[in-house]
Parts: sequence; C-alpha cells; structure tokens
Amino acid sequence: MKDKKISVAKIVYVVLLLLAIIILFYWYTSENSRRIVERNKNYAADASWQKAERIDEELRHALKLVSTYTYFIEESLTEPGVSVEMLKEVEKNSQFDAVVFTDQEGTNYASDGHTSSA
Repeated sequence: MKDKKISVAKIVYVVLLLLAIIILFYWYTSENSRRIVERNKNYAADASWQKAERIDEELRHALKLVSTYTYFIEESLTEPGVSVEMLKEVEKNSQFDAVVFTDQEGTNYASDGHTSSA
C-alpha cells in the first residue's frame, strides 16, 4: 500500500512538473512572439526612415543638377530665346531624358521643335 502511495505521489509530481513546463513554455513562446513583433515594427520603421532619407537625398541632388543646368544655360544665352539645336545639344549632353525651355510668355519649347502653352 505504501508503494502505491509513493507511485501516486510521483505521478502527481510528474503531472505537476509537466503542467509547469507547459505553462512556462507557453509563456516563453508568447513573450518571444511579442518581442519579435516589436522588433519587426522597429525594423520596418527604420527601413522606411532610411528609404525616405535616400529619396530626399536623390531629390536634393536632382534639384542641384537642375539648378546647375539652368545656370549654365542662362549664362550661355546670347539672346532671350533658345533654338531647337541648342535644346537638342543640351538634351544630348545632360542626364535628363528631355529638356524643355519656357519663355516669359509661357510657351514651352521642346528639342523636337514642338511648342505648347505652359
């Protein structure tokens, strides 16, 4: 009879130990999941901030490039207008796909000879 009590007590201890292990494992996995979600949010925020910084830098670079081109075109003008040949030459030697000149009256001049109202 005493052996039965010892074995029942051992079974109860084992069940309680297994229950404690399961509870601790559940707590650990839920905490780990929460931590991973928080890390992912921080990673996404950092990645977005870095991408925004790179885009801002590229836009600032493009603005400086446009300012430089406009300065040199302005300095090289000998008359208040531009010719199609001049626009073609600027377009050929620039990093831009197209160059359009707009005069004071609001007329756009393209390197292919087309004009439009601005």
